[in-house]
Parts: sequence; C-alpha cells; structure tokens
Amino acid sequence: KGQSEPTAEEPHVQPETRDVQPSTTAELASSNPLPTQSVTAKSEGSAELQVIRSHSGLYKDKLSFPEFAHIVLVTAVNFAYLDFLRNWECNAHSLGLDWVTIALDDNAFDALDPGQRLRGKGQTNASSMEFLSKDFNMMSFNTLRTVFHILEDTGFDVVFSDSDNVFISDPFLPGKGRLGELIRSKQYDYVYQLNWSGPKKNYKFGEEQVEGNTGFYYASAARNRAAVLKVWADSLEQCNTAPQRDGQTNFWHALRQIRKKSAACFRLCGKATDDQKSCSFFPTPLDYCEMDPWKHRT
Repeated sequence: KGQSEPTAEEPHVQPETRDVQPSTTAELASSNPLPTQSVTAKSEGSAELQVIRSHSGLYKDKLSFPEFAHIVLVTAVNFAYLDFLRNWECNAHSLGLDWVTIALDDNAFDALDPGQRLRGKGQTNASSMEFLSKDFNMMSFNTLRTVFHILEDTGFDVVFSDSDNVFISDPFLPGKGRLGELIRSKQYDYVYQLNWSGPKKNYKFGEEQVEGNTGFYYASAARNRAAVLKVWADSLEQCNTAPQRDGQTNFWHALRQIRKKSAACFRLCGKATDDQKSCSFFPTPLDYCEMDPWKHRT
C-alpha cells in the first residue's frame, strides 16, 4: 500500500483515515497450512472470547452506540512495529475507541496488555521486514487467518485496521461517506477501502475493483455468514498456493475468482447483478461496497 498525502484535488475535505506507511502484516507457518484452523484449547478459546466481548462495541462507552455492540475493532502488530501500534493507540484512545490487538509473534504478545491482546494464528517473524518479502507475506496471511478465526469462531463482526492506519477523525460517527454510516445501514457484509493513491476527479461510486485495501475494512459474520466465510476460506487457500503474493492480493484474487464464475454471488453497493442465475457458492449474494475515498484515503 502506498504512502498517503493530503488530497490534491479537494484539499478542503479532511480524510477520516490514511495509511502512512506500507502495511505490516506477515508470516504463515508451513507446518500449519491454511485454511485449516489449529485446535484451540478450551481455556485459551474462552479467554479470547472474553477479551473480544469486553472490548466489543467500537467505543469505550458501551451505552451510547448500541448499534455497534456486536462489532469488535481489531488491529495487529509484530514486535518490530510496536511504535506504530502505540501511535495508532494514541489516536484511537483520543477518540474514545475500544479495540483488541492481534499479537503476531511471542515478543509482541508479551509486550501487550493481557486484557486486550489476541494471539495471532501461525508463526510470524518478530523482526522488521521488507514489503512483499516472504516474511511480510506470511505476516499478512496470519493476520487474515486470525480475523477468519474471530469471524468463524466468535460470530462477532470485525472492523480491521492496520496499525499504520491513522484515524484523523472518528470514522464511526454518523455522516455520509463515513464507514460508520455504511455499517449502520445494515446493507453490507463487506466494506472495503479503495486501494489507490488518491481519488480522481472522475471518480465514480460503486465500480468493480481489481483490488481493495485489506488494511482497513468491515466484515460481518452475522449478516451473511456463509458468503463471508467462503470468500475468507478461499483467500486463505490462495495464500497456501501463491505464497509469493501478499494477503491482500490473494484475498482479492479469491473474490474475483468467485465473481468471475458466478456474478450472481455479489451485489456491489446495492446494485442488482446482470446475471439472472442464482449464486453457485452460497445461498445469498454477498453485499459489498467501498468507503468514500474522500473520507477514507489510502
């Protein structure tokens, strides 16, 4: 993901979020292939569920936004990027947000608050790593894999943010174009950030994308469980078969493959599909849409 700069075309619009550094997400243990989940001890699984429950709702104030009660804000970090996480936490805390952090390696796990951490699935290098290196790609696989575990095993919806994603202002408040407004509409199973350096003047809402940004998204396990888990499982299988690509590329490759085979499986931003056939992969089409790029800049 590219660095972000202030919007040139419309400088008076303040983006809600921006990605300030190539994202950190990296390594999958070859001894534990995807998408097979390792068996989690009951005590550990129960503890993880308690952590998620106690921090669900997106905000520390659990009474003011009941519509978000079943959503958990998640970020992820490896040990080398703890300073990114502390910066992310500083902004999130100032907005009154609540979250859990995926610790992608043992050193990061030991450094985090026990009441706010989840152990990442798979084995991740604790060191700094080159963008799109083998270790980096493995880290991205493990991040996707841990989110899959949350969606599948807990049933909570997830808003995921890379720890290099900056909340300039609250993305969950009401308002046209904000992520929070798309979630409140209850129309979507997956909401993604556009993966480009900045919105063009000829930007058109709701066009098919080759690839979105997996550094900031909303995924619902409750609204259309079968569709969301199918896309996630296929993307994890892609991570197994194409480890030379990062998790974001594999995720969107899997989504495009399903879309290519059965267009009826997807509804983009509420638009009816041209394919009159029924979806071949899950009972109900997956509703997905983009965040407003003027508000959520990559």
